[in-house]
Amino acid sequence: MFSRGFFFDTFSLERFSYVLATLGVIGDQISTRIGLLNPNIVESNPITRFLISVNAWFIFDMLILGITIGASYFFLRKVNVKNSDCILVYPILFGFFRLFSAFLNLQTILGI
Repeated sequence: MFSRGFFFDTFSLERFSYVLATLGVIGDQISTRIGLLNPNIVESNPITRFLISVNAWFIFDMLILGITIGASYFFLRKVNVKNSDCILVYPILFGFFRLFSAFLNLQTILGI
């Protein structure tokens, strides 16, 4: 009778990939910011270090996340490919590696 919408229907690989990418960015942002509060921890990525120094890292991350999700969403609907779910490999890998970075940041923060 009523549709619950995109995020409340049954499992969707597309939804999973977008949520994973978003959680990866959020986890990396938060864990990096917490880690940088410790004066003994520095950002090892020179590009990220530069973006943080000019207060553009959050904006850059949101731009990359938006492009990742937007491009995947667009190509899934506009490109006629039999196995179009392969397009979702990019947001899934993007999210996985960003979550992995968050995990490594937490290890550094906790000294494990």
